[in-house]
Amino acid sequence: MSEPAQTFSEYLSQSKKRYLSDVEGGKGDRWTVVMGNEAGDLDTLASSLSYAWLHSTQSSNKEDAIALVRIPKEDFHLRAENTYALGLARIREPYDELLKMDDLRDIISRQGKFPSNNFALVDHNALHPSFAQTSPSSFGVVSIIDHHADEGKHTDASRRVINQSTGSCASLVAAEIPPPLMAQLPRELADLLLCAILVDTNGLRAKSKTGDKDRAAVQRLSPLSSLSTQNVASLALPDGESDGAQDPLAQLSDILAERKASVAHLSSRDLLKRDYKAYDYVVSPSLLASSASHSRSQTLPITIRAGLATVPLDLRTWVPSAPDFFTSVRSYMDEHGLSILGILTSFTSKKGKHKRQILLAISPPPSSTPLSSTANGAVDIDWARLSDAVFKGLEHSSHGLELETKHKLDNICGQKALDKALGREAGKEAHGGRPVFVKVWKQGNVKATRKQSAPALRRVVEGEEKN
Repeated sequence: MSEPAQTFSEYLSQSKKRYLSDVEGGKGDRWTVVMGNEAGDLDTLASSLSYAWLHSTQSSNKEDAIALVRIPKEDFHLRAENTYALGLARIREPYDELLKMDDLRDIISRQGKFPSNNFALVDHNALHPSFAQTSPSSFGVVSIIDHHADEGKHTDASRRVINQSTGSCASLVAAEIPPPLMAQLPRELADLLLCAILVDTNGLRAKSKTGDKDRAAVQRLSPLSSLSTQNVASLALPDGESDGAQDPLAQLSDILAERKASVAHLSSRDLLKRDYKAYDYVVSPSLLASSASHSRSQTLPITIRAGLATVPLDLRTWVPSAPDFFTSVRSYMDEHGLSILGILTSFTSKKGKHKRQILLAISPPPSSTPLSSTANGAVDIDWARLSDAVFKGLEHSSHGLELETKHKLDNICGQKALDKALGREAGKEAHGGRPVFVKVWKQGNVKATRKQSAPALRRVVEGEEKN
């Protein structure tokens, strides 16, 4: 393993060069690939870069690790807060310095598989099937650091830390760094980790999103960062109170929040993919429609894909200003093979109050009928029944989303608005025949994020949540 480069930017470039060289030589299994989730937010970016550095630096076997960024080149501009934080960390050309999927596509095409088989997961806890090799024994997840609901995968990982009470995965990564190595932490990484924590916890001011590990991480990282440590102690108090002085961390938090909210220039499609995660759910047998001769007990499991996009805009503002809103929703669902698309809005009202909304669109994906078959006949989903069950199930979810139908909101982006926009009659598209069901709510529990809504949706679709 080479000596650390003079700057972290150079370290990244050298690591990428060595990894690609090893991969071309068939030595990709010497490396551990550290991956964040597909949403590509600042937390996942900072956590993967930092954990890759940590894994390489402290490995007793001198194993190398590299972070894999899953953000397509054309989507890098969608997150202004990422660009700002990377610039603060002196990573000026992220798409050249970071390892991306684009760097590996030709290699994967030639080799027929992903070139490495050891993975570390941060900010999620289930390896995407596309990274698994042909045999379950040919790949391994060596560690997991995450703050989302445990999916119960990779229980044999040598290091498995899942703490849902922590607001930022970056805080958990910081906690993994032992004191002797903390002194070696590149200042750029301290800056990145701090930025991620501040974004996810609103500068430690969001009580529902801030845990003890978040406050502890800020206190550990601040003296190592490029920022002044003035008033760090007061900012890290459990109640988020400050003595009123100008705190550089609070200022940084405000800058990052402003950058994150700067999305007015983005198209509807860009807004949907900017902060998006996909999930696969096994449909409850009670939601399947079978031929009269088919026994439900013989039904093959049917999996559908759901996507949840978090958007920092009020639907009442967004939809009227975007004539292509519903066509963009439909196109996005088709493009990603989605049966369910959820739009989770989070914004500040004119009165300065935090608000949330949820819009769900449900429809068969293209060319999905029948989804599967048995010897006794075709099996399909009863989409009207599924939609009704999902809508009612979420309204009564044990996850406490506190969903409420609002007449004005429903008029703007509810079922009638969608039918009109797509030129549908009697619940079907005039040209396609595929049903589309939509429901929109005001979310009363503004503390509930995608970390709560995704498990709630899964429980309803898979039949664990009763109406």
